[in-house]
Amino acid sequence: MVHIVAMLLHLAFVPSPEFEAAVQAELNAIYESTPVRFQVMVEREGMHLGAVSDVVYVDASGACIARSPWAGGALASTESVDGVLKPLMTVDCDKLAAYVGYPPAIPKALARVLAHEMLHYLLQEPHHASEGLFRASLSRAKLIDGVTVLRASETNRVKARLTGSL
Repeated sequence: MVHIVAMLLHLAFVPSPEFEAAVQAELNAIYESTPVRFQVMVEREGMHLGAVSDVVYVDASGACIARSPWAGGALASTESVDGVLKPLMTVDCDKLAAYVGYPPAIPKALARVLAHEMLHYLLQEPHHASEGLFRASLSRAKLIDGVTVLRASETNRVKARLTGSL
């Protein structure tokens, strides 16, 4: 059974036509070994979601422009209410841009940050792993270079969570 996640991006800027597609392609590549598939859409008036299993709202603050040098800190977070992680995520897009330092890499880096936050939400796990995409912090290289996939343990946990066996 495929678990379709509509990921609505609330952006403070108008992205290029390729932006949504690039974020969606990277997320789907990362989650390829799971039953999760993403439909990434920039939030707009009159949009139609169709048949989805889940809706995740992402508030990306800023214009994805490095306005100041990287100063550290979290790039994103997932909302928690009474210990339950909700499908509400925030991303500091200007901080992300300062961290990766290369504007064409922003869609891929954003997708990887969102893939990390989706692990928190899907697994209902506020803590981090010691390696892989679920580490507490990811290097610039991990956000923009090569191919990123979920580790087998992450894939198995996502599958188990979606089938109710976790």
